[in-house]
Amino acid sequence: MNGWEQVFWESWRSVWAVLGLIVVFVVFIEFGIPLIKKTSRRLRGKSANTLDSSSNADFFRDKDWAHTYFTEYQKEAKVVWAPFVQWWQHPMNLTYFKINEDGIRNTDAGNSINLSGKPIRIFAFGGSTLLGVGSRDEMTIPSILARKLQALGKNVEITNFGQPGHSSTQEVISLIQALKKHSVPDLALYYDGINEIIPAEQTGQADRMFNEHNRREEFNILHFSRRNELIEEGIKALIPRTLRRLKEIGLVFALIKPKLKEYTLLREEDIEPLSIKIVEQYRDNVRIIDAIAKDWGFETLFFWQPSLVSKKSLTEHEEKYQYEGTAKPNLRRPIFSTVYQTRKSDSFFTDRSNTIDISGVLDDVEEGCYIDPFHVSEDANEMIADAMLPFVEKAIEGK
Repeated sequence: MNGWEQVFWESWRSVWAVLGLIVVFVVFIEFGIPLIKKTSRRLRGKSANTLDSSSNADFFRDKDWAHTYFTEYQKEAKVVWAPFVQWWQHPMNLTYFKINEDGIRNTDAGNSINLSGKPIRIFAFGGSTLLGVGSRDEMTIPSILARKLQALGKNVEITNFGQPGHSSTQEVISLIQALKKHSVPDLALYYDGINEIIPAEQTGQADRMFNEHNRREEFNILHFSRRNELIEEGIKALIPRTLRRLKEIGLVFALIKPKLKEYTLLREEDIEPLSIKIVEQYRDNVRIIDAIAKDWGFETLFFWQPSLVSKKSLTEHEEKYQYEGTAKPNLRRPIFSTVYQTRKSDSFFTDRSNTIDISGVLDDVEEGCYIDPFHVSEDANEMIADAMLPFVEKAIEGK
């Protein structure tokens, strides 16, 4: 073998050695570290699957059903694409969480009282807090409300249209879709607030969808003009842990260029004008729904929901997780407080009998009633349903 051939084969062996080390590194990061962590948890007597932090909330400490609930929910819960509203709950039949074929959660009123006559139909719209994430079927707000109304002699049928992350704009569309199926309620009930603010916290803009930046990046991803982006997304999906570690040491951008976002994160100077816009768009949606209701002949109620931000006494769990899921934790309390105060002082809402602020219903509760920054315990759902009850009873009077 002459000199140049020897150099060639030695160089080739070096290339393969480097590639082999890279493969070993990637395999260790992607599979080795997770396996070590799982094994370590098993040796310490803990579950190999890490449950959602919500499962550690104060409310679940003595609940023997909680582990099954969160294990099943974490494994099975998902949303699928839906026309106009972007996403909708996928059917599932879990021990404590049932979603039917139409993507509607079961409203369990328990042993229904034998009431005569045609049932009063109530459509309840909201996000995951109304859907009842963290609660069993019989302890969601609609289920509790149904039981309380039946105990008052009201033959009601409540449909829980709550969907994860849905804002009032998506709820307008959901109402329209229901009406187009010739399904008209006697009362449409709305439970909003948090999902008007979180998208604004993410984007710095009012009237946006939850995680809208993901929807933007996904749009038309299979088109040939975006093939390079599709390859990048494929790499990210295959080796996410490796890329995270490369990013930490500043090497990832040599492999994959960061995208220029078409949105901006919330800035402190934006809070006041943005809060006004958030309340304005919510007000517009209330007016649109009321106009539809007048034409179709049903009543409406709009409840502004509680928020952890205004709770006076926080438990250790609530304190720890109150800023979860935000890129700007120092601005979460200011944006929530400003929006809530703007809505509270708006005469459009205070002068109307069907727009009710129940945001303070959990403020003085000393026990832990939030399981994460947004969702509440079953006990808190009961308090919220109690706050709604007199308004709902009055709205369906004579139906």
